[in-house]
Amino acid sequence: MATDTFGEYFTILSRQDGDDSFWRVVNVNKDGNIEDWPQTGAGNQNKYVVSDISVNKIMEVEGKQLPLYTYAAPLPSQRHLYISPNREDVCITCGLMDLPNPSGDDKNSCHWVDTRFQKRTATEYIIIASCRGPGVPVTYFSIFNVDGMKISELGNYMQNLTWTVYLDNNNLQEQLLTDEEVLTKETNLCIFCTKSSASWNPLIKYKLRSIFSIRTKLSIRSERLSTAGAMAVMRLLMFLGYDAGNTFKCGVAVAPLADWRYYDTIYAERYMGRDITTDAYKKASIVEAHPRENYANVDYTIIHGTDDDNVHFLNAVAQQKSLVRAGIDFKAEFYADEDHSIRSTSKIQQHVYRKILKNILDCFGYEWRN
Repeated sequence: MATDTFGEYFTILSRQDGDDSFWRVVNVNKDGNIEDWPQTGAGNQNKYVVSDISVNKIMEVEGKQLPLYTYAAPLPSQRHLYISPNREDVCITCGLMDLPNPSGDDKNSCHWVDTRFQKRTATEYIIIASCRGPGVPVTYFSIFNVDGMKISELGNYMQNLTWTVYLDNNNLQEQLLTDEEVLTKETNLCIFCTKSSASWNPLIKYKLRSIFSIRTKLSIRSERLSTAGAMAVMRLLMFLGYDAGNTFKCGVAVAPLADWRYYDTIYAERYMGRDITTDAYKKASIVEAHPRENYANVDYTIIHGTDDDNVHFLNAVAQQKSLVRAGIDFKAEFYADEDHSIRSTSKIQQHVYRKILKNILDCFGYEWRN
C-alpha cells in the first residue's frame, strides 16, 4: 500500500523473530530499503515485535507519520484491528472481548472480529466491527478520527437469522438453522460455507481440539446433495470420510489439505505446533487417521496445481496413494505449473470451474450442455 511519500510503500513480509518467523508490516522506501514497521529495538514495546503476532492485512494508510491500520492475529483463535500511530501499537477491537453479548449469550463474540472502514468526513471514519465468535455474532458501529481515537458509539445489532441473497436475478431465501431445525426442516438447497487456509474461523481450536464437531450427523435428502470446496478443504474431506456417502453423494476438493505436514509452515505450526512427532499431526491427517473405505461410497474428485507453494501438491499425491492402495476409485485433475489459486489465465480458471460443475452434474445423472 502506497504512502504519501513518492516511491514509498508498506507491505507484509515474513520476518525473523528469534527462532521463529512471523508476517510483519515493513516500510519500503524509494531506494528499495526495507525497514521493520514499527522499528525493532529494546526500547520499543510494540506487540508486533515482542509477541508472536502475525499481521494478516494492511487496512488503511493515512501517511507515514499518521496511523497505519492492520488486521492481525494476537492468538491463533483471534483476529483484531490494530492501529500504529507514531510506531506505537494499539489494538482497537480487543476491548470488545470484555463486553457482555447483547443476546445474553454467556460467551463473548468478539474474539474473532472482521472490520471495515467507511469514510464519514475528511477526519472521521465509521468502523464496522463484525464479531464472529465464539458467541452469538454481533456487529458494532463506532466513529473514530484519523488518529484512532473513538468519538462516539453508534450502537450494535444482532445478526439476522434470515436474509435474501440475489443470484442471477433470482432471490434465494437463506436461513441460519440450529441443529434441531436441520433435523426437522425440509429444504430444497443447502449451502454449507466454511472458511479455511490462513483464516480459520473460531470453531477451529489449537491442535484441532474441536475436530470431532465435524462428525455431526445431518439428515438431508442425500440423492441431490453434493459438496465442493477450494483451498485447504480439510472439513470437506472430513465430512466425506466420516459420512460414508450417507449424506453427501458427490465431493470435489480443490487443493485439498490431506496432511498438515504438507502445509505451509506459517499456518501449520501456528495451529499444530512445531513438534511433528506428537499425535496431533497424525490424528489430523486425512490419509493416516480417517477411514479411507468410506470414500468408496462417494463420487470424489481431486483437483490440484503441481506448483502449489501453500497447500503443497504432495497433499494430493499422498491422498491419491492412500485411496489407490485401499482399492477406491476416484477422479483426479492435476494442473501443471499452476500455483494454489489455479488461475494463471482466465481460460485455466474457467477450466477448473467447468470440471467442478461437470463432475457434480455427472454424479447427479445430468449431462453437461455448456
